[in-house]
Amino acid sequence: MGLVLKDSIHLTTLHGESEVQLLFGDITQLSPAEKVDFIFVSAFPGDYSAVPGTLIGALATKLGLSVRNLAKNKDVDLRVNFNCWVSGYLPDNMPFNRLVCFESWANWVKDEEDEKLPAQISSIFRAMMPIFNDKEMTVITPLLAAGNQGHAEDLALRSIVTASCNWIRAGLPLKCLKIVVYTNNPASLSPAQNDLLEIFSKLQKKWKDIEQTKSNYYFIVYRFKFFHKNPSQEEKKYDVCISFCKEDNTLAEQIRKGLQKFDSSIVVYSEDLVHDYGQVWQEEIFDIMIHSRRVVAVLTPDYIAQSECLEQYNIALCCNRLTSRDILTPFYMKTVDMLPSYMTLVQYTECRVRHDGETAEGKIITACSLLIKHLDADMQTEPTSKTSHHNQDEMNSNYDVFISYAHKNPELPHHLHRALQDADPDMKIFFDTSELRAGKIWQEALYEAVDQAKCVIAMLSSAYFNSTVCQEEYNIALARFLSQDGIILIPVLAEEDVEEIPASFSVVPILDMRSSRRADQITLARIIDKWLCYKKPDLRFSRPSHPLPFQNVLEAWRMKDFNNRFIFNEVKMHKTVLSMQPFCLNCLHLMSHVTSFLLKQTSKMPKIQAVDSADIVVTFVSDDYMASVQHRHELHTALCRQRMTKDRRVLYLIQANHTKHLPTYAHILPHSINIGDNIWMRMSKKMPEASEKILVDLFEGRSTFSCKGHEKLALSTAALDIMEKLSEGSKATGSGMAHQHCKLTAAEASCRG
Repeated sequence: MGLVLKDSIHLTTLHGESEVQLLFGDITQLSPAEKVDFIFVSAFPGDYSAVPGTLIGALATKLGLSVRNLAKNKDVDLRVNFNCWVSGYLPDNMPFNRLVCFESWANWVKDEEDEKLPAQISSIFRAMMPIFNDKEMTVITPLLAAGNQGHAEDLALRSIVTASCNWIRAGLPLKCLKIVVYTNNPASLSPAQNDLLEIFSKLQKKWKDIEQTKSNYYFIVYRFKFFHKNPSQEEKKYDVCISFCKEDNTLAEQIRKGLQKFDSSIVVYSEDLVHDYGQVWQEEIFDIMIHSRRVVAVLTPDYIAQSECLEQYNIALCCNRLTSRDILTPFYMKTVDMLPSYMTLVQYTECRVRHDGETAEGKIITACSLLIKHLDADMQTEPTSKTSHHNQDEMNSNYDVFISYAHKNPELPHHLHRALQDADPDMKIFFDTSELRAGKIWQEALYEAVDQAKCVIAMLSSAYFNSTVCQEEYNIALARFLSQDGIILIPVLAEEDVEEIPASFSVVPILDMRSSRRADQITLARIIDKWLCYKKPDLRFSRPSHPLPFQNVLEAWRMKDFNNRFIFNEVKMHKTVLSMQPFCLNCLHLMSHVTSFLLKQTSKMPKIQAVDSADIVVTFVSDDYMASVQHRHELHTALCRQRMTKDRRVLYLIQANHTKHLPTYAHILPHSINIGDNIWMRMSKKMPEASEKILVDLFEGRSTFSCKGHEKLALSTAALDIMEKLSEGSKATGSGMAHQHCKLTAAEASCRG
């Protein structure tokens, strides 16, 4: 029977070409050469029966793919907020990488008949943002909401095409959508199927006209993106748009008043963003947001619980992608028990009352003041091109001073920040309350700032010692300090609550400022300013007697850990490895999607959703990996998850082909295996063959590559280690870069001794 492409709509966006296709035939007959990222199916809640005449039935009988079995082991469950779940990776011979099942529509759709179909289709595209997570994807889908769902095929087709074209135009990273109309004879369509083809043809003409004329929003986007110009009043520009649920109307009004308290001329859209439930795309809401300099999302449990609010949040995310600007600015007002994972990496402004003496009104005023400053800064810095704007972002990451402190102890860091500014108003200081703008990926911003700062001041306190993030900041600075990377590290004892300083923080002499006066802070600020200006060492600040490459230290600790877990005697280890070659190669076969990345084959790394739910996230860290924005995003997501999952090891890191000095944090991650360690090279010399050809199944077919002896030993050990962790559920020995801290400090202490 086959699958035949009949027509397509081509859309030109600021991120490239996208396509919406109409095909006729059997969706299970998709050619492996046209493999897509996702296949969409629909089901009634909890009912995955392989009923004849349904797509779920066809997948079972023709491809041997049981949706019922996939549902037993969901990779990502988004049913609470997005009415769908995502399967794990399907077998390589399938023409789809993963399956997404939409359900639960009957529980929440509108009572009005004419609103049910738009609500269902809207839910599908609303879910694509957390599923795709800002990565370009391809999808194949039947006419969802038609058939057993009870809607006419012509209405379903119009709705899906209209929604897809509008979402793509707005910035959804949907590269290709294949819409399939089932027929057992695509060469001879029925009258009803010809009618569907005619409907699609008319829609194709409509969007072709839109592409030719462009709409007003393109003009706005181009001015924002490439010239950073402010649209005129005639273009109905807002300074701030507030996205909130009706239960939080009082909070939205407080934010509006707070903003206008600092700037009475600011234009705020604070009315309820009304959804048109009869439409699959909220054009009016998008139009308001794309004309706004910032969109403040008021995050509360009620906001997260409402599909309309999630759609507003996702439209704002699309505006971010469309304009390459941080339009979305979340205000975190009330604690949400289960904040969707794709929201956690977007920097929010903390507005929750969490400490004695704080008030909700005070937190809102502070957040509004910060937002006004950022809006003013935008007006003062107007790059003339996309390139200059990019260069400016790079320049902003080179700081003179980075102040590292625990948020529970903010008083002394704030005083020192002011003293540094008074010493030199032009000094570039990373102080997170001013530098971490809402909308940014906070963790990467922190790491990069520490990595490039000339001076790091660590404000030590009991809260600092107990904070994983603070330890990670300190450890990056310490690694640079030990290797004499042109950084000055100044640990400052800032709080009286410190009874004992952990040994891991005792390597670098600590400046005691627990009872300091304003004059002492000013003196420290002037000393730092002098050092920055003249690069003359100050005797009050210790420097290592000689460079200590932290890579060598970490290799020694990996060797020690290896010997503790396996065998001390290399001869016995050699025999063990030889005897377990078949099993190791089988493990490598199972991990071929990882090894293919190492050997620069085409690969598809685990999606953000998989990173959120996998038992173990295996990551290869290399120069190419760290050069990819997408892969760094995945890494930071995994690091965040590991930080929250303290009782077991989730992230398994393997270092490969990583020769570039920066970023430093990529070198001091807790790598379980480093393929470049000397132990693998020594042991490989005892192997009968230096290298061999290995046949593996990649995502896009089978391939043969040459694996050198030391690479095979390292990867075999990693495979054994991972399989052991999966089978035994062993506990973690550390939760991130903070675990590396004791290794570096102990090594420096021994060198000093």
